[in-house]
This record gives sequence, C-alpha cells and structure tokens, in this order.
Amino acid sequence: MKRTVILLLTIAVALIIGDSIDAKVKGKRRSNNRTTQSTKLPASINELMRFTDKYSNRGSRFVHLAHCPTRNDYIKTIAKENEDWSVDVKIYINKQSFQRFKFEMTVPADVIEIHYLDANFDGYTDIFVGKDQLYTHSGVYLWNPDIKCFEEADFRFIDVFFLDPANKLCYFFYNDMNSDNYYKYYWEGRKMKCIEFVTIDYYENSDKGFDEYIIGTGDPYGDKNTITIKYRTTDKKQLPQWWKDFTQN
Repeated sequence: MKRTVILLLTIAVALIIGDSIDAKVKGKRRSNNRTTQSTKLPASINELMRFTDKYSNRGSRFVHLAHCPTRNDYIKTIAKENEDWSVDVKIYINKQSFQRFKFEMTVPADVIEIHYLDANFDGYTDIFVGKDQLYTHSGVYLWNPDIKCFEEADFRFIDVFFLDPANKLCYFFYNDMNSDNYYKYYWEGRKMKCIEFVTIDYYENSDKGFDEYIIGTGDPYGDKNTITIKYRTTDKKQLPQWWKDFTQN
C-alpha cells in the first residue's frame, strides 16, 4: 500500500514539473513570435516612408510619371480592376497588409500602372495607381506622417503628368482633338490647385489659318465658376515662361 502511495506521489510530482517546464517553453516561443512580428515594421515607420528613390530622368527639370519607380523595397501595391471599372487597391508594408482603397474610373484602363513618387514634395513616398496618357480617374495616395498612414488625394484628372520637384509644382498636358491644354498645379493639403492654364485652340480659327492661345486661371476640372480668362493672343512670345520651358522639355 505504501509503495502504491509513493508511486502515485512520484508520478504526480513528475507531471507537475513537466507541465511547468512545458509552460515555460511555450511562453518563450510565444515571446519569440511576438518579437519576430514586431521587428517586421521599424520603430519609426515614417523613416521607412522617406522617399529616397531616384527618378530615371533626374537630369531634367520635369519628371514624367513614366520615369517614377515602379517598385519599392518596403511597399507592395496590388491593384485589381473590376467589371464596373472600379479598382481595388491593397497596400502592403514589409509583406503585412496595411491599407485598402477603391476608386472609380471613367473608362477601362486594360493595364493598371503603379508608381512610387514624392507626389506632393514633402519628402515621403506616395503611390500612384492608374493609367497615364488616358482620360480617366486615378488613385493617388499620399503618406501622412502625422497619422502614419496613406490618405487618398483629390486627384481627379490624369493624362500626361509631369513633376517639377525643384519648384514643387505639377504639370498636365491634355489633347481633346480640338485643342492642346497645359495646366500648372500646386498642392494645398491633399488637393491640387490649378495656378494657370494655356489652351491652344486649333478649331475656332482653323479657317483663318492661325491658332489662338488662351491663358487663364482656375481649375478647368473643378468649379467652372473659378475660371478666369486673363488674355488671348496669337503670339507665342506672349505666353508664360513656364509654358515655354515645359514645351521645350
């Protein structure tokens, strides 16, 4: 009887010790897993989002969207166009799902382009999703260092898009078959503001054998009431210097 009691006590003690050891091991494994997961993102994600890439035509003042990087060491963007022409955007940082967005296009793009750039010239990496040289809506996502996430910019229009990093300006060119249109924009928060535009009207005076240049202010793709025609001319010498620089690029 005594032997039986002693044997049972021995087994019980062994089980308690075994459970204690196993709990400590599992605790260490869980701790290691947490450590591994926490090291996937840096202590300061803003430092990770610093724009350090170089544009492939950096020697030029004007940087075409096509010369902006299509890959990033830390960010991966997946864009899927749906049957209704909407686009689902998924953003991953260090292989971890980070944010999702969705935007509507006016026409199908066939191929969705993704570029990484400093769109608003604040020193952080932003994301362009859409199609260059196509009259459609695009998604532009600006990194906000204060809340440490991307925010969708008010970026309604895209055709031929250029950056001017030295002067912190953006330029667009659009042809509608009857005219060539040039726009100079600056950023105000997450919204782009048109400073000035130049329209070359081929249609109105085609029978007279000359083109008319229309220079104005306001946003042609925003509130039409903001548009003001500054002057009209047929003399290229009277056009603004930024237009001359841009068209000679």
